[in-house]
Amino acid sequence: MLVVGNTIGVGIFTTSGVMAEQLPSPGLMLVVWAFGGVLSLAGALAWAELAAAFPLAGGEYNYLREAFGPFWGFLCGWAAFLASFSGSSAVLAIALAEYLASVFPSATGGTLTTFSVSGFFYSIS
Repeated sequence: MLVVGNTIGVGIFTTSGVMAEQLPSPGLMLVVWAFGGVLSLAGALAWAELAAAFPLAGGEYNYLREAFGPFWGFLCGWAAFLASFSGSSAVLAIALAEYLASVFPSATGGTLTTFSVSGFFYSIS
């Protein structure tokens, strides 16, 4: 579940309501989602080209090592491990707590704390 959550991201579950609130019509919301899909496709195609050019295990470490040298590949690998993976797992846990609190309100003890992560507001006990 963590791998799927880190791959897909929690944004798909948390941003839909914010988008619906900010955009004046459902059609415009679909246009924005389609534009995001086109940007995602462009990113996926760029990664696919890099993978075809450098068919080695290691992902972006190899790409940065080839482009900028081994230090930047090493630094990117550790930054991904320490910040990206743990940060996305933390946001997944926050979203899970939010959804569970809405299903089981008695489990929160009646005290919710609201805070913001990446521009989205979350409440947990």
